[in-house]
Amino acid sequence: MKSLTWLVLLLLISSVVSAHAGAEPEITVGVVRDGETVTVDADMRVPVTPQEAWAVLADYEHFADFVPNMQVSRIASKAGGMLRVEQKGRARFGLLSFAFDSVREVELSPYDTLKTHMIKGNMKKMETLTRLTAEGSGTRIHYHNEAVPDFWLPPLIGAAFIRHEVSESFGAFIREMLRRSGESSVKH
Repeated sequence: MKSLTWLVLLLLISSVVSAHAGAEPEITVGVVRDGETVTVDADMRVPVTPQEAWAVLADYEHFADFVPNMQVSRIASKAGGMLRVEQKGRARFGLLSFAFDSVREVELSPYDTLKTHMIKGNMKKMETLTRLTAEGSGTRIHYHNEAVPDFWLPPLIGAAFIRHEVSESFGAFIREMLRRSGESSVKH
């Protein structure tokens, strides 16, 4: 009986470890509000190369295919390492929902940095900086966003709404990175 108990315990532990090993990487998101300005910092480590992470994060033409709240994402123009990107979508969290649209200039420094500056849209201001750093056999991604919404953001639930949206979007990016990475490893 004692050995059966240990066997059951061992099976439970191994199933928990297996489930955790296949789990999506953890995304930490911090939201700070200072007057009108909302600052968001997100950090995650993804088990793909910087090039594989970059291929997804810079694939603006296909965001609507895998980012849940994105309805339209297209590159309006390209000039060297600069893009002009138009995006539309609808963010939802519980009873809160709002449509967004933006035209942003994106500065690309391949495999390292993506900087965006909103030039038109339904925010007063939005600047983002996404950095990719090789870390062991994976990539550390740090996302920083400073925005001034052009709409009322409820004081308490607003931060939860933003945290949810950022986590959901980066979760979608990570799933796409892992999917593409799995496809490329099958081809080798």
